[in-house]
Amino acid sequence: MVTLVVAGLLAGIVTSISPCVLPVLPVVLTSAGTRKPYRIVAGLVLSFGLTTLFGAILLNSLNLPNALLRTAGIVVLVLLSLVRQQPFGL
Repeated sequence: MVTLVVAGLLAGIVTSISPCVLPVLPVVLTSAGTRKPYRIVAGLVLSFGLTTLFGAILLNSLNLPNALLRTAGIVVLVLLSLVRQQPFGL
């Protein structure tokens, strides 16, 4: 369990500095107002870390084969890419 907590925390830290989050950080940090920026960054790390941790615990408790999870992930990505190809409003 400790390993999962550490892995989740590290995943949150890595996710908070990933390319998809970095463009958001200046906006979040400048709009912080009276809050201290390190609290906002810590909140991002904590939320991504906990989400990853609980997702890993959930998937681990389901005892699904890795091939099924990989195939399901590929199907979801393909479906999302197909949906994104459609113009909005149609």
